[in-house]
Amino acid sequence: MKHRIKEKLLAVTAAALCAAALMSTAGCGSSEPSYAEREQLIEELYGAVELETNEQTGGNATTSNFVMAYYKDDTMNPYLCTSTLNATVTELIYDQLITVNSEFEAEMVIAQKVEYGGARVINVTLRDGIVFSDGTPLTGADVVYSFEAARREATGDKPGSRYANTLTNFQSCINTADNKVTFRLNEADPRAYMLLDFPIIKAESDADNKTPIGSGRYVYISDVLTGTYLLRNEKWYNTNISDVRRISLTSMPTVESIVKSVEIGTISYYYTDLRFSDKYYPNRINANYAFVDINNLVYLGVNTTEPTLGQTSVRKAISCALDREDVIAAGFAGRAYASTGPLTTSWPVAAAAQSGSTVALKTEAEGALVEARFVNTDIEKSVKYNDRGEYLDYELIANAENEHHMLAAQQIASQLSKYGISVTVVPVEFSVLRQRIAAGDYDLYLAEYSLLNNMDFSDLFTPNKGLYYGLTPQQTIDAWNDYLGGVSGIENVIQRFEAELPFIPVCYRLGIACYSRSMNTKPDVTESDPFWGMESWEVALAE
Repeated sequence: MKHRIKEKLLAVTAAALCAAALMSTAGCGSSEPSYAEREQLIEELYGAVELETNEQTGGNATTSNFVMAYYKDDTMNPYLCTSTLNATVTELIYDQLITVNSEFEAEMVIAQKVEYGGARVINVTLRDGIVFSDGTPLTGADVVYSFEAARREATGDKPGSRYANTLTNFQSCINTADNKVTFRLNEADPRAYMLLDFPIIKAESDADNKTPIGSGRYVYISDVLTGTYLLRNEKWYNTNISDVRRISLTSMPTVESIVKSVEIGTISYYYTDLRFSDKYYPNRINANYAFVDINNLVYLGVNTTEPTLGQTSVRKAISCALDREDVIAAGFAGRAYASTGPLTTSWPVAAAAQSGSTVALKTEAEGALVEARFVNTDIEKSVKYNDRGEYLDYELIANAENEHHMLAAQQIASQLSKYGISVTVVPVEFSVLRQRIAAGDYDLYLAEYSLLNNMDFSDLFTPNKGLYYGLTPQQTIDAWNDYLGGVSGIENVIQRFEAELPFIPVCYRLGIACYSRSMNTKPDVTESDPFWGMESWEVALAE
């Protein structure tokens, strides 16, 4: 399957590896801003930003002081919005068939049950009694309509859905009954059902560029008299609902303004996966925050057509020589967690199957070099070489637009030099990085890859995919095909991968949820649902 390639990093897809760590240096200050500082910040921030006053609550006698940022020039159509701010807000307006919890497993939402009816068939039964916010029943026909909208690709001057890449392996969705739909896949995938977290809208409700009607926790309202806000959907299927009845929306010009607003308490909550870099983003946040596991792997790509890197023992030596904890500290300010395997250890299945050490294994690294017969050292160059005169001397290309990747690359080079492996870091623009990777014009490269919820990482070890260049890792590919065919589990794939190491995992990056001090809680949210567990948040509301 195709995967999204962060646009700013070869994290590699639609959004930016370049930010692989935009917020990765974010911290939490310990002191409250003074009254004077708050007043000054408010004046600085809101001289150009209008905040609604004298808000009407649509029948409620109280006004919530829960405020979120949005982008007023972008749509609230969940398939077409382009800003991360609005994409986050839409999570409150539209529900999904399933959502993904912090262990990367499915939680039923609109779906009551999801079952495979064959290797390429997924049957979904909907919950009884779910209605849209306008009171009309949600049926299989709405799911079919939403599926077609979610997978629509850009054509001509018409924008495509931001979910299109996620659903490329889905062939069709058929309404088999009012409360049942059937999805057909192009290729077998045991975890394809994990991709059913696209939003469901009422069929045809997005006609004429209208904001679609959803069935989620809140209803979007934009009115010239009452302002722009979310009002709690009293028809939501779940009776366990947040105390926050109204969420005010205010347009924010920059990331800097949003962060400062969270610090002074005028914005209540802000989630970001740190995709987009912003040079004005502060190194520390004087507010509450919680880290969020996201499925973004930072890794070393390896060109195995290079004679020395084609040797498994050399790749193992490089992997064992890495102190991933130090790489994270130097490159991501601790805003990541080390990984020696290809899949996130937040997924218990992968955590149980993966082996290796997140700190350097000196004895193992040196032993692997001896096994590969690199026992000679060029004293002048401090580089090891073998009896054929082959030197462990490489170039490592990295995204010059991503400061955190550059810092991580320099740390990796420094660590490997201790073992007689010379690495020269070559900064290149992101567009050049992508071109060189696709052409196999590299020894090593550092990049970031955004895995989908089905955990398909095959693009990273399959030749001719544009992300892998070199010898065919046949054991890994065979194990992957067995997994897709139901012959064996993902554990076998991980074991075969670790034996061949077609690329070298470094770490998984983290997102962040920042929230004001009016929230006496620590959100345990997920990338799939930034408001997971919102009903348990303790929020101070206005009288």
